[in-house]
Amino acid sequence: MNKLSLIFLIMGAPKTGKSYLAMKGLSGDGSDSIMIDLTDDSNAKPAALNVYGEDFEERYFKAKNYQDIEGIVDSTDSKTVCIDESKDFRNVYAKKYLAENKKKKVFPISEWALVYGDIKERIFEKYDEERNFIITSGMKDVRVYKEKEEREVITGQKSPDGLNILPALADIILYVTTGEKGGVRSRKIKVLGNRFLDYAGEEWVAEITGLKDLMDKIVDGGKYKKEWFLV
Repeated sequence: MNKLSLIFLIMGAPKTGKSYLAMKGLSGDGSDSIMIDLTDDSNAKPAALNVYGEDFEERYFKAKNYQDIEGIVDSTDSKTVCIDESKDFRNVYAKKYLAENKKKKVFPISEWALVYGDIKERIFEKYDEERNFIITSGMKDVRVYKEKEEREVITGQKSPDGLNILPALADIILYVTTGEKGGVRSRKIKVLGNRFLDYAGEEWVAEITGLKDLMDKIVDGGKYKKEWFLV
């Protein structure tokens, strides 16, 4: 049986520990992951130093274009590739599309489907059964157009910012928040989506401490074996 490779989407506000959680990987100690940081400010670098320690230079990669991304994924021996973050991932492949088609912007809006299709084919389909992908994402306000007011208004809801196909592609969707009570800081990791557990079933897991914790619970449910996954 071929291994099951997984796609994770980790959402949350800035500085909630999304990159840290991603790099800890399915092993729980970071030994199975690398990080590709696409952000202008190298947002994942401090967490990478924390997680990877002496292996930082071999496990943390700063990338600027699609050639960088695909070269890193091709050459790594790690089972899990973390990418920080979704909107930058999308923008890298949008630049590729614009350069190839000699355009200044992705327009009409329907052409974004071509950008997303390119990412799906060149990354998620190409490396299926070879790599797990963990993509971090910030949040954006959900807006709707009000005809009476002739303008967009904020609904108060949030959605992942960036690669719009990720919620549909992801096998597991997590939402990370932080808080403080009595001077003690804490992090909550809520499971919003999980293809391997029935949402209405007794085995459903709503909150976890990390990705290893979640994978252990998926396996403990008895329907899946650890050796089926890239862990």
